[in-house]
Amino acid sequence: MEGSRLLWKLYAGAIGAVAALAVNKALTAAWRAATGSEPPVSDDPDARAREVVLWAAASATGIAIATVAVNRFAASSWERVIGSPAPVRAKRS
Repeated sequence: MEGSRLLWKLYAGAIGAVAALAVNKALTAAWRAATGSEPPVSDDPDARAREVVLWAAASATGIAIATVAVNRFAASSWERVIGSPAPVRAKRS
């Protein structure tokens, strides 16, 4: 069982990393399309606070949605390929 947990962590982590890169590229492209400029850098003193907050909110929302989608995809594909439920944390009741 411990081996399957480690394999699950590696599998889910790899899928998550690829998804994070893809989401970041998509969000950056959407920001460029909407504003005509690069996304702001939060520690840049010349960046407008409004744009920094909007970028942070858009990024957080995009990553949160992607996290849910990727976790669900990873668990369902694990079960389809391995034949048993993914060894994720116990469900809360």
